[in-house]
Amino acid sequence: RGQCIFRRHYADLLRAMSKSRKDDEFDEAINQLRSAEELAMGLGAADLQNYALIAQARLNRDMKRRTEALDVLRHAEEFSRRMGVQKMLTEVLKVRGEVLLEDGETTQAGFVTAQSIAMSKRNGMRLRKISASLIQSQILMTRGQEKDAKRLLRETIAESQTLGYATKTSQ
Repeated sequence: RGQCIFRRHYADLLRAMSKSRKDDEFDEAINQLRSAEELAMGLGAADLQNYALIAQARLNRDMKRRTEALDVLRHAEEFSRRMGVQKMLTEVLKVRGEVLLEDGETTQAGFVTAQSIAMSKRNGMRLRKISASLIQSQILMTRGQEKDAKRLLRETIAESQTLGYATKTSQ
């Protein structure tokens, strides 16, 4: 389980560090994620398989493969709802919001991201709430709601600092 989780997080890190979809970091992210998925399947760990799907959706988003990203998120959402894994569901909704925002669908992106924020609040998932709120700020800005976006961003930065989290936006 530990190796699977490490490889998934490492793949996310490499994906985030990648300058393009054609560099070594991106290729290694794909390899690490494949390895994480294989390990999860070998363990019969459905939860880890579905977290790997969420990471795959991020890769698909970055590769401009919206349909594939939404398909794997749908599968992870079905699993998380069936099994009652709220933590996974909040992440699915947030990533779906990111995918939709990337595609310019700000109304639907705002809706699912707001669901992620609300679920995070209800379940005391502070870091997930902060993460989803940052996405919601981007959505509001994209919609031209600059005043609301800046207010939410200020609130999110204040909350993250209160909790001791360092964020890109507060540095």
